Amino acid sequence: MGIRDYFSDDAICLVEWPEKGQGILPSADLDIEIRYVGEAREIAFTANSDYGRELISQLELN
Repeated sequence: MGIRDYFSDDAICLVEWPEKGQGILPSADLDIEIRYVGEAREIAFTANSDYGRELISQLELN
């Protein structure tokens, strides 16, 4: 698997520190933020594109 395969239209690629790939990585469709809330975790999704909004709406339906 080559680097281009990671960023094809049908791939989902999660990058932990995208700022380290600034200028190389494509723009993110979706930002995922995981925070500590006491002993639990809270996850926030932010859509940055139409595709990102579509992904969030699919999560809400399930």
